[in-house]
Amino acid sequence: MSIGKGWLIIEESVNKDTKALVSIISPRRKGSYVQKYMEQIYVDKFASIEEKIAYKKKPESWPYRANTQGPYLGIMDCGHDPIMMAYYCHKLNLKKGVLKYTFKTLKGQTNDLQPIFEEIVCSINVT
Repeated sequence: MSIGKGWLIIEESVNKDTKALVSIISPRRKGSYVQKYMEQIYVDKFASIEEKIAYKKKPESWPYRANTQGPYLGIMDCGHDPIMMAYYCHKLNLKKGVLKYTFKTLKGQTNDLQPIFEEIVCSINVT
C-alpha cells in the first residue's frame, strides 16, 4: 500500500544492530518541528531525571541535540547509541509488515552551486 510522503523517525543501535520505527510525521511539518520532536522523544526515552530537568531548563545546551546534514533538513540524527534518525521520505510503501522508504541525501553541488541529491531506498520490518 502506498502511503505517500512523510517524515520517519527510526531508532538505530549500532552495538545491537537493530532498527525500530519510532514515529511517522506529516510531510507538512517543517524540519525545525521534527528536530524538537525527535530531541524530546530521545530525552523522554533515554535521559536520567537530572538530564530531563536540564533539557527542560536549557534545551540548547543538551549534548545530544538533533543535527542536520549541513543546510539540508531532510536527514537528521539525535543521540549517541542508540541514535534516532529522521528522514524526509518522498515515497513510503507498506507491504506485508515491511515499510519501504525512499529519501534523498545531499551528494554535492554542481559548478553553478545547484545541489546534487542521491535517492536512497531502505526498508524496515514494522510487525
